[in-house]
Amino acid sequence: MKHFPVLRNIRVLQISKIFTGFSGFWAPIIVLFQLQIIEVSLAEVMIGEAVFAVSLLLLEVPTGVVADKHGRKISLIIRGFVHLVAYISFVFSQNM
Repeated sequence: MKHFPVLRNIRVLQISKIFTGFSGFWAPIIVLFQLQIIEVSLAEVMIGEAVFAVSLLLLEVPTGVVADKHGRKISLIIRGFVHLVAYISFVFSQNM
């Protein structure tokens, strides 16, 4: 009996959900880092978070187009890379 690709896709999706769940874990740590180490105000942190949220909303449609043209896998890889770049830029930012 052949393995159905659906079962593999479910397993890959579960693994992807585990790794994307870590992004919610790091958010409070990054905010505390910005408040205490970089010494920015809470208002500046919230403005940065608002810009991040708006950019996610604006990029929702283009990532859907990428997924339609090139497949969901490529779209998820791009999303992961963009999240990585965003978090690294938060960590190494000197001011907002």
